[in-house]
Amino acid sequence: MNSLKTVWTKLPFLKRQHSSYSVETMNNVNASSQMHKTEEKESDTKESKEVPDEKDAQDENPVRGNWSNKTELILAHVGYVISTENLLRFPYLCSKNGGVAFLVPYLIALFLVGLPIVFMEIAMGQFASRGCIGVWECVPLFKGLGIGMLITTAIMTIYQGLYLSYSLFYLVASFTDLPGLPWVGCGHDWNTGLCFDERDLNFPAAQLSNETTSASGEYFDHFVLAISPGIETSGDRRWRLAACLLTGWIIVYLCVIRGVKSIGKVAYITTTLPYLLLVILLIRGCILDGARSGLEYYLGKADFNTLRDLRVWKDATRHIIYSLNLATGGLFTLASFNKFHNNAFHVSLIITLSHALTSVICGCVIFSLVGNLAYELDVRVEDIVADWQKLAFVVIPDALSRLPKSPFWAILFFLTIVTMNVDTLFVNVETIITSGLDELRWIKIKRCVLKWTLPLIFCCIALLMGIPHLSPAGYYWVILMESSSVALIGWNVLIGCIVILYIYGVRWFVSDVKHMIGYDDSNRAACYWMAVYAFGFIPLLFAPIIITVAVILCCAYYNEPTVGIYKYPDWALSIGWLITLAPLAALLVYAIYHLGIRQRGRLVKRYIRSLQPSPEWGPALAELRYESGYRPKPPDQEEVLDEGRPGESYLYPEMFDQETQCDFEEL
Repeated sequence: MNSLKTVWTKLPFLKRQHSSYSVETMNNVNASSQMHKTEEKESDTKESKEVPDEKDAQDENPVRGNWSNKTELILAHVGYVISTENLLRFPYLCSKNGGVAFLVPYLIALFLVGLPIVFMEIAMGQFASRGCIGVWECVPLFKGLGIGMLITTAIMTIYQGLYLSYSLFYLVASFTDLPGLPWVGCGHDWNTGLCFDERDLNFPAAQLSNETTSASGEYFDHFVLAISPGIETSGDRRWRLAACLLTGWIIVYLCVIRGVKSIGKVAYITTTLPYLLLVILLIRGCILDGARSGLEYYLGKADFNTLRDLRVWKDATRHIIYSLNLATGGLFTLASFNKFHNNAFHVSLIITLSHALTSVICGCVIFSLVGNLAYELDVRVEDIVADWQKLAFVVIPDALSRLPKSPFWAILFFLTIVTMNVDTLFVNVETIITSGLDELRWIKIKRCVLKWTLPLIFCCIALLMGIPHLSPAGYYWVILMESSSVALIGWNVLIGCIVILYIYGVRWFVSDVKHMIGYDDSNRAACYWMAVYAFGFIPLLFAPIIITVAVILCCAYYNEPTVGIYKYPDWALSIGWLITLAPLAALLVYAIYHLGIRQRGRLVKRYIRSLQPSPEWGPALAELRYESGYRPKPPDQEEVLDEGRPGESYLYPEMFDQETQCDFEEL
């Protein structure tokens, strides 16, 4: 153990730099901290006139609020990253990329990209107690990256709200045709002559055609969506879907009406209920006829030759980035409500392991049902899992309709999808609202009023933005928004990693994490911090390289979005590219604005100053800033820029080496 401690003490960035302050300096700093702490409280009282209730007063940050307990913290984080991506896209990718062999690139990407970047985002949000915009005060020039994250989140919120309306529609429809389900049979008004269902003996005409469609597929296309031939052909809105969309947004609003406090309570249901329902569906699916063939296709098929294809590694990395919601601002926001000394690495490890375990369980649920459907139809499993977009609303409903007491199982399945969608949506809303409250502190309105009015305004806007997509051409817009919003999401992740690691600096990032988590010289702490370095810091250094390769592969193997055999016209693809490039445009526009308006002096001075942390960067509370070696927040940032020496650090001078200081007099 002594040798272990010796190795541990020689690790880079380990030793905390203690500063020897004089008694007079420490007294001045303490007085300054108390002064600014008093000014912050007076400012909060005068501007927002908020009086925290008794429960909020127990929080570490009474004005902003914290999670009531660690259970709520874990459930909220886990619920955010567990979504229909795990339930639907992951099984499809497994069937497409070699079955269980896909787990190899998936797990490698999870631990080399997913875990370290989740750890980075949670640590930065927790350290600064700021949303996805304010957290980039560490390098103000790239604050537009946070704005780009909000743009991506807003677009994702619109189409995820529409998916929620589809799920609610199916959930309600499962009660309407008891003891059966409405998508069974071909004798309905919405069916065409190509519909075929071997259980429907009264409609044999379609049996003569070679190009038949399933009854569940026609139910989704012709009754739920009333889909048009193309995106350019519109029509009347579907009032049933509009009612489901309104209901969904009312549910989301009620979840965020009290901010972090209501989210924490709702997470007990929206996070645990899907797991309970998935276990029930898994047990039922495993005892079905043909389930074994589906599970063997999922877990028994291992085509390791597919690992030679770079597209498999691209799909795995892209899936990790998208399904963990990296670079969308949600993890920054959730972590901003953590208490300062919460163990961010523990939370990150729980999130990634839960994500992997849930994906495997979801795959077993889906393939057990698909195996039973293949057995009933006497076809191969791979012939059924051909399009992941129709998996939730065509394939699985068809499989569930063949079970005894099918409405009960359909209710469980669509309730699972609804809770997953709600969990993701209310975090997206809270991400946008929290960032707005952080940046619009000059608004002279009570903060407690803004906490329920801003979500109401945003939910109404999202509802109005979703209604136009309930037309017969709406589904084409949903697929276009989904594929375009995440086409270059790897760029946001890549830029964020480079900014934090190589501009803000690995040294200061590690130092900030140590001040939060804490450490000592015991052997147990040495083992723990070696694990943090092995799974957190060291993979994070190589993550930009892996993401760069994945981004290049995404560009090289780019496929235009399609809906079945339908291909989008050029004007629609142009709109998709505008959606794709909007976050990068926000980064560029804000950088120009920051250099041209927010900074003064020569261009070189402005540029160098913009790459240094702003005076507002650091922990939110005065006592935590002093504990971490940060000066108290200035009462007015503009006064610091005017009166202070350009480029003067907001950290205590003793914490900097002379080599890291910029001599602006020579510029």
